[in-house]
Amino acid sequence: MKHFSTKMMLFVLMSMMGANAYAQDITVENSQGVKLSYYYTKDGKDLILARCASDPKNVIIPEEVTYMNRTRKVTSIGDGAFQSQSYLTSVTIPNTVTSIGINAFQDCRRLTSVTIPEGVTSIGMRAFASSGLTSITIPNSVTTIGAHAFQSCNELTSVTLPSNVTSMGTGAFQFCNKLTSISIPGSLAIIEPGTFMSCSSLASVTISNGVKIIKETAFEGCSSLTSITIPNSVLSIGMMTFEGCTSLASITIGSGLIGIQERAFRDCESLSAVHISDIAAWCKVVFKGGYSNPLGIAHHLYMNGNEVKDLVIPEGVTVIKNSVFYYLANLNSLTLPKSLSKIENYAFKGCDITTVNAMMDNPTGITKKADSSSPFSLNTFNNATLNVPAGAIEKYKATEGWKDFVFIEEKK
Repeated sequence: MKHFSTKMMLFVLMSMMGANAYAQDITVENSQGVKLSYYYTKDGKDLILARCASDPKNVIIPEEVTYMNRTRKVTSIGDGAFQSQSYLTSVTIPNTVTSIGINAFQDCRRLTSVTIPEGVTSIGMRAFASSGLTSITIPNSVTTIGAHAFQSCNELTSVTLPSNVTSMGTGAFQFCNKLTSISIPGSLAIIEPGTFMSCSSLASVTISNGVKIIKETAFEGCSSLTSITIPNSVLSIGMMTFEGCTSLASITIGSGLIGIQERAFRDCESLSAVHISDIAAWCKVVFKGGYSNPLGIAHHLYMNGNEVKDLVIPEGVTVIKNSVFYYLANLNSLTLPKSLSKIENYAFKGCDITTVNAMMDNPTGITKKADSSSPFSLNTFNNATLNVPAGAIEKYKATEGWKDFVFIEEKK
């Protein structure tokens, strides 16, 4: 067994040495006299920067390298090329570079600025994580930003995202606690989990039309965020997306939203206003679990800038989904359209409505008053006037749930 273990260790060590030798095929001094190691691309035509042999303060990466009378372009900064270079403060990246590898500048804590040239298309995972960057402009040529690429850049205050980025990995700017604003382009269909999680100074977020999905924890713990607008293109908001956004006072939600997951707005204690522009679209939203509906915290709904106190559900709406008007304050009257066929549980729970105008000639049953999941509050059942169409009063008095209204009147 001991002999076998020794052989295995030798095999692993030889494999590592072989990989390291391949990863540093040649070493050439740059114009500053700094030794830079490279390995060949698979076709042997270009070079990938493998490692900076020393720990310099400033580095100029050359566009081309000549070795054995052959000149090749430097097209990539390889994985871990400058990782943990403790004295590095600045790097010049040539226009020939098209990709920046995994961990390329991770833990370069004195690196305060980098100019990424137009032509770079991808930035690898953790490429600049825990570096000293104070600002970064990512050119429009970049389409891919890897997971945790700028995580824990504690001095980063300003970021310009490219207009053509289509993929930005999990936690890309997580824990950047001095970042104050961000504009997310419409080219990015999905905001991945934890992208801006715990960016505690992030006060301004612009989400462009084109973004479709905001995944879980994307803005969790952004405690300086005061308002957010969700564009019409967004279909879903994930679990815990805005949890712990303690300064969030107002949210505007577009008409394309289909669903919000649980705890999306948990601990958003300052939330006081939800703004929408389409009542019919709001009636279709699926809220999954506690703290998914911001109205449950804000209690005030605004339609095109005006607080909703007399709610008219437009004709054409057939279903009012679960909890959509949950604990809406100041709701005096409710008008339900003739087209309505279903009101789901908790739809108007916590709303003390004084007048309900039901336009349906043939009502379908709702959960009864005695059930805690009924769509209306006990106060509404016991005190509201339910106005029903002429000739339909006996139908309402015989239909599950509707018959629990104490005061039912027929319109003349």
